[in-house]
Amino acid sequence: MKIKEIEKIVTENIQNREQEIGRDFTEKEKAIAVLVEQLKVMAFDPNFFFHTKSEGKMHQEFKERLKSNSKGEKVTIEDVGEMDISPEATCKMLAMVYKYIADKNGLNVILEGVERGFGTYQYSEYFQLYATGIEEHLYAIVKLKSGEEVKIDVQDEAKALKTKRRPRNLGARISSEYMFTQEDEEIDKIMRTVGYLKEGEKYLDDYAHKLVKDLNATDKSEYEKMQEFMNDPEIKKALETAGVVASYEFYEKFLVKLSNSHFDSTDKIFLLPCYLTRENSQGEEKVSHSYIIYYSDTDINDIFLYSNQKGAVERIEPELLKKFLETNLHIGYKDLKTMMRPKSEFGKKKLEQYINGKTKTDGISLDD
Repeated sequence: MKIKEIEKIVTENIQNREQEIGRDFTEKEKAIAVLVEQLKVMAFDPNFFFHTKSEGKMHQEFKERLKSNSKGEKVTIEDVGEMDISPEATCKMLAMVYKYIADKNGLNVILEGVERGFGTYQYSEYFQLYATGIEEHLYAIVKLKSGEEVKIDVQDEAKALKTKRRPRNLGARISSEYMFTQEDEEIDKIMRTVGYLKEGEKYLDDYAHKLVKDLNATDKSEYEKMQEFMNDPEIKKALETAGVVASYEFYEKFLVKLSNSHFDSTDKIFLLPCYLTRENSQGEEKVSHSYIIYYSDTDINDIFLYSNQKGAVERIEPELLKKFLETNLHIGYKDLKTMMRPKSEFGKKKLEQYINGKTKTDGISLDD
């Protein structure tokens, strides 16, 4: 997808929203509107998030063109617009696309890189990026005419805004140690103004916190609470189009809160990052990222696998899980049956027992 195509979608959506509210956005509103609309099109690259590729899907042409400045070639903003990228990207691409769109919408944006061990430094030109290859992270900084500077971590916000959660670090001046503290009320108002939340709509964080609190006030088992949380219509609706990274982070934040034992080292609910590999008709390997939600108890053992196609988690039958593990399901970072370490030895032992067929689920053993 060309960067200019993403910019066109974002700009049109911003203009439509301005018509709806009957006025132009302020600079700060527009800075946040660009972010909100960009993240409807783009997302954090699961390749990078799950560590299956060190570079993610950052487009090679983009990188090579940026590096070419060392040979005297200047990459213009028009060149950037013509470049193809994947909608799933890492911090650098997400920040650069944000700058491109924001610049086209009349904002003044610079990019700030975090250099390994040497603090931060700023870029005023696109082609300077990747010249050294030492930046660990990249932010976008919007310089408002009022003198305020809004620092935006597009990658970090991609994890939250895809699931209608509260923005993580928006709104504060760079000099503020914590970027989202005193300005909550202003940011909430802006998020509604730009159309992120509808009138009367709540952030999913607020809804999920209340749901967890209400469930924990009951005498239901942890398994029953987990099932009810995962099947809640508001939760399911919010996660349908969120993508694998955002939904994983959402469950990671809230599901463990239903596991009352997680403070005494006997966790029962785990999330395990994983991926499925398949070959297409040309013999090329395709990676489909996913994650497992694993519930461990003395009587109940259940595993749920995230479906990329359905945007939801579904219970996996023991036979199918075993087949996946023997063929193309990779859990953790390396080998086929390498398990990402659970938070307790209890959970690790139960998981190993489950995979080895020494426990039963719904009366079916893995060895049956």
